[in-house]
Amino acid sequence: MHALDAAGPEVQRSVALCAARRACDAAGLTEVGWVAPALTALAQGHPLPAPFDDDDQMWETLRSTLLVPGPTVLGAMPPERPPYFPPPPAGWTWVPAAEPGDDGATRYELDRLPGSRAPMMSASLLVYPGAPEVRGPISQPHFALPAVLAAAEPDPLKAALDAVWHALHTHGEYYPEFLKEIWAVCSGRARK
Repeated sequence: MHALDAAGPEVQRSVALCAARRACDAAGLTEVGWVAPALTALAQGHPLPAPFDDDDQMWETLRSTLLVPGPTVLGAMPPERPPYFPPPPAGWTWVPAAEPGDDGATRYELDRLPGSRAPMMSASLLVYPGAPEVRGPISQPHFALPAVLAAAEPDPLKAALDAVWHALHTHGEYYPEFLKEIWAVCSGRARK
């Protein structure tokens, strides 16, 4: 996100366009008669054509379009990470408490490091177990079309961030490869 912000409007527009195209590719919409002109309009910097100029009409057009079902994907899941612990004050460390927290949470408290003469203090932290719920299977076209709308946003940074968000969810569980391509566009290493 910070690299995209620093990259400037031209790169942000390229990222937004790439995200919209990749979302439509993943959803099998690139060659659909009413989607292809919208992607062309984005590339040329023109306003989106109908039905993209009316949300209700766009969704109705999607409902009435016969699409070849694509592969089933699950919702995008962030990588697992260890719980976050705020940096403890000098001379202190976080340690599991003798008593568990509420609702199965592990409770941590501050404890002085051996040999520390830090002043007495008290703090506790609760860490809840569990992983986020996996969503799926998802309807890729229903995530891809908002990526196209997002890419047309007047503010280039907002267009890029929102289009990437929708495209990431369009790719579902296969989002890491998509993000590599976005990083390549953002850093100027994309294929021309």
